[in-house]
Amino acid sequence: MRYIVKCGDAKTTYISGGVFVSNGRWTHPKMTLNDYELVVVLKGRFWMKIGGMKKEFQEGDCFLLFPDEEHYGIEGAWDVSFYWLHFQIQGEEVI
Repeated sequence: MRYIVKCGDAKTTYISGGVFVSNGRWTHPKMTLNDYELVVVLKGRFWMKIGGMKKEFQEGDCFLLFPDEEHYGIEGAWDVSFYWLHFQIQGEEVI
């Protein structure tokens, strides 16, 4: 398990956020981003590879993607929706 420790005068900055709703079959594209992303699953079930590990997510789950962490969908899913929020933390330490 990893932890984010905010050090001293660390600053959290909102980048973008929204709601994703699939129109039919959907697979998350391959990405490696330079910020954090918090995802809260509202509906459906989908599978992703995150940092080389297969993960399953479903309604009610939430997860945090770390900067520079490759992630992508590995199977198609139907009727998926989730909140997503991108942010940066300046002055953090990940342990």
